[in-house]
Amino acid sequence: MRQYIVFALSILAITSCSIKRTGEKAGEVVGEFVKGASSGVQRPFKVEVKLSDPLKQKGLTLGKILIASDTLGVDNLVSVYCIFKENFQDTLVLKAFDNDGLETGRSRLPITAQKGGAGYYDFPFDRRTNLDATDCQLVLEQQ
Repeated sequence: MRQYIVFALSILAITSCSIKRTGEKAGEVVGEFVKGASSGVQRPFKVEVKLSDPLKQKGLTLGKILIASDTLGVDNLVSVYCIFKENFQDTLVLKAFDNDGLETGRSRLPITAQKGGAGYYDFPFDRRTNLDATDCQLVLEQQ
């Protein structure tokens, strides 16, 4: 594992010399890469989704949240682990907001689930939606 990190850091050092960035910015990029590489996860931050009160009242709770990339490497797919305490049939809307409260994207998904059921549900966003933890808040609502 150390060999891969050393190799990857060497490549980053070489490419950062050819790209005109400040030392501080290059250090941030390397730091984020090392965190992700050492923990074995794709993203070095925790993703949270706020669940609307009406969905809580319908018996929906959430488990793990994952952000994945599309085929172009854009982080625009959110996988939400939903746990159903009651029978459920509705269309869910996952909305993304930036830190200024401006909506940056939304994804709809019709779901039918039985009481006691659970599973991952994928919400694809437009590739222009920025799903970056430093500037993104996610809210799950009913349509």
